[in-house]
Amino acid sequence: CHGADGAKKALGTGQPLKGLSAADLSKALNGYKAKTYGGEKKAIMESQAQALSAEDIEALSAYISKL
Repeated sequence: CHGADGAKKALGTGQPLKGLSAADLSKALNGYKAKTYGGEKKAIMESQAQALSAEDIEALSAYISKL
């Protein structure tokens, strides 16, 4: 949804991921998992985040922050 380099707005409304820090990405992913973060289309990311462990979120955040 965000494109191969994270620069795309998912569904035309989501925030691009490119340029976000690992800390910001981790905060967002943990918030989606806890269902305390996101906008009107947050249910899409909430469902994706449910399957992620804390270790997954840390690794994914580190990877995406380097795109």
